[in-house]
Amino acid sequence: MSDIMLRVSMMASGAEIATLRPEEVEDLAAARGSCVGALKEHLELLTGHRRFKQRLLKEGSILRDDAQLSVPMCLDLIILTYCTPTPHHVKTFCEAIASDNSQVVEEFLQQPHNPDMTLLQGKAGLSLAADYGSLRSAKLLIEARADLNRADEALSQSTPLHWSSARGHLTTARWLLKSTADARKAAAGGVTPLHLACTHGHLEIAHCLAAAGADIDAAAEAGQTPILAATSFGHLELVQWLVETKADVTKALKDDGLTPLHLACMHGAADIACFLTLVDGTLKNAAAMDGVTPLHIASVQGHVRIVSALIDSRADPDLVCRTPSSTCSATALVAAREAGQVEVVRLLMEASAAKPKRRRKSPVQIISLD
Repeated sequence: MSDIMLRVSMMASGAEIATLRPEEVEDLAAARGSCVGALKEHLELLTGHRRFKQRLLKEGSILRDDAQLSVPMCLDLIILTYCTPTPHHVKTFCEAIASDNSQVVEEFLQQPHNPDMTLLQGKAGLSLAADYGSLRSAKLLIEARADLNRADEALSQSTPLHWSSARGHLTTARWLLKSTADARKAAAGGVTPLHLACTHGHLEIAHCLAAAGADIDAAAEAGQTPILAATSFGHLELVQWLVETKADVTKALKDDGLTPLHLACMHGAADIACFLTLVDGTLKNAAAMDGVTPLHIASVQGHVRIVSALIDSRADPDLVCRTPSSTCSATALVAAREAGQVEVVRLLMEASAAKPKRRRKSPVQIISLD
């Protein structure tokens, strides 16, 4: 029986680490293939070393990964350490990742080189692959045990998932998440992959991140949440989806207290503003810094449709704030007049005229109530 075994021993020590019977070799061939590369994948489970660092020798000669296995066969295993690439090799590797040339990426990793080495602008290979959406390269780097959550050495401290989420590379983002990348990990400033997906309008990636456990109300250092980001850049579908997933529409930026509705009014995102007025009735009169309401902002900016929607939702036109051009408190009407927004002034005057006036009580009525 010993004559028909496939045996693998460590070359340095002679210790036998694997012995496969003919039927086990057949099972391996059925599951992974009948070549040396398939055996290396099996040996990963026994040694903890990826195939890129393994070298299998038969009678002193290194076998290629596509060499066929047979029984009987006695092989020696060497585990290599990472080598240092030349600048030329690094440049070639970066170009291969950018163009998703998996053959060149494979050759680089087979040297073997450290998959987490810093390449361009503080990025490692997996971040570079995620940036370009190079899925084949990303798969090879993950197979070589590249750190899925490695933060770039640049100021942004972005992870591969940040890059794929920002660039809109859906298939790459899905593969990273399938490989257990952390959907909640924040980069510099507390920015998460979901913040970036919402900033750049990538709805499907946002879905994937949420399904992987991303916090839909995660606040960056400035207080920005995903819904604040989506609103700032006018992504209506993302705002609607975030509301459906129970995102907090009342969370505001730390420095100025602006809510999503304030931001929609500021940027003239009329569809988002109209939608938000229907979502939460408290938003229309929410006061930010210096008492600024959504109606103040929309009035000063001259966004007539938004002003009209706020009036229809019964936003209070008599609330006051302190405007930069006024030393005293101002209503939306005063602010609009100072900003020269004629059409808005007309709308607000009509709204003010239509607003029921509280009747002043006479002295006799006041006394009778005491």
